[in-house]
Amino acid sequence: MGRRDFLSPAFRLFVLEEASIRAELAAQFGSEIVNHEKIVIHDACDPAQLIEFGTLPSGGSFIPKG
Repeated sequence: MGRRDFLSPAFRLFVLEEASIRAELAAQFGSEIVNHEKIVIHDACDPAQLIEFGTLPSGGSFIPKG
């Protein structure tokens, strides 16, 4: 079974990381994923680039900051 065999066709991988070069991403996730999946890189210090993922059980917002 290949690395992609377990993924559903609708699967999307979003990576919340500091800016990285392609080689670093391939070393971290493997070249198959880097070459076939959409990877989103954002600046965790720029509030305009942050996305609220939902509400925590405590009632606070879940906003990943890297």
